[in-house]
Amino acid sequence: MNILIVSDIFGLNDSTDFISQFLSSLGHIKVFDPYETQKMHFSDEQQAYDYFTSIGGVNNYADKLICSLQLGEVVDFAIGFSVGGSALWQISSVMQKPLIKRQMCFYPNQVRHMTHLSPQCATTVLLPQSEQHFCVQTLAKNIQNKALVDVSFVEALHGFMNESSQYFNAVARQAWLDKIKDTVQGKN
Repeated sequence: MNILIVSDIFGLNDSTDFISQFLSSLGHIKVFDPYETQKMHFSDEQQAYDYFTSIGGVNNYADKLICSLQLGEVVDFAIGFSVGGSALWQISSVMQKPLIKRQMCFYPNQVRHMTHLSPQCATTVLLPQSEQHFCVQTLAKNIQNKALVDVSFVEALHGFMNESSQYFNAVARQAWLDKIKDTVQGKN
């Protein structure tokens, strides 16, 4: 089983390490990040966001991701966080050949600018309770009727899976890691 983790604006950090380790019994884990495996040390989310946008933002991240995927084996299960989930949404909607079989996108807020796209693989979108800059219910309404897309709400806030986020929630992260494991093992 090939599993791909696509990081958020923080890139590689303790959370990507923790998630990789937790899922390692399921198969081969690869982590893709926007900083080409260089660990960054941001003081807060604003600094991380500013740097991420200065190097090209989501579109650049998606371009790098699709290039990487075209060089490797098909991904059985992809998990993206924030901009990572948005990049997965974008590339899975324009794939010329199947590169990803199934994906789970956690709080992919940039999808609100890509509602015209439709993923070509089974996609679960997990939206937080609320977002500061837009209405998550409107986003859900705009994408929930797409073929292959399942939308769910999480009782946590954007960033809850990442220790670097101010909204990190250890209990919610563990619950969702258990659900990911069950999903990959076919128990869901």
